[in-house]
Amino acid sequence: MIRATAALVVVAAALPAYARDPDPVRWQDAGAHVGQVITVEGTVARASVAGGACTLEFAPDDPSALRVILMLSLFSAPDEPEHLYEGRRVQASGRVQSYEGRPEIIIRRADQITLLDEPSATTTTTLPAPAVPVPTMPPPPPSGGTRPPADCARSRDLYHAARRELATRSEQAARCLRAEALRCQNERAHLSAALETLRLREAESDAACH
Repeated sequence: MIRATAALVVVAAALPAYARDPDPVRWQDAGAHVGQVITVEGTVARASVAGGACTLEFAPDDPSALRVILMLSLFSAPDEPEHLYEGRRVQASGRVQSYEGRPEIIIRRADQITLLDEPSATTTTTLPAPAVPVPTMPPPPPSGGTRPPADCARSRDLYHAARRELATRSEQAARCLRAEALRCQNERAHLSAALETLRLREAESDAACH
């Protein structure tokens, strides 16, 4: 399965760069372009990260609205992408696919997504700095205690979360195969990303706890 993930990375790297569409499609109209490569534009209402993917939603309460999924393990994604993209206006380019009746665009390379409302340096310097509470350090564990270090406990939590995500993605892929669907690209992409995330989380846990 790791070889399959590596092959997916090679294929993604070999694809041509996406050209920006001078007339982007409204994200509300993406469902009419399934199977086509388009550029959509809109403001991200919610961004969330799970299982090595960041999901950008323009209308979180609409189960038929377009969502854009960033496969974080396939390119040099920014740190905390959920904070970077949420509330920001973006353009995303890619082929529109349908998953459980919902249109999706899968982002496999950094050149497929662009922020349109980068804050200016002037605005940043003139805004007053918000009051930030000074964090207090937790007391050290009692001598002879068995509590693992904080980084070890956090690494274990992330590892178990990655296991649960992999189980979910595996079941989704199995359902697609049982349905004898002609294509299961989304399920394969999500499963490959979940496998890679689990491998990384396992290595992090081993390094932090031993």
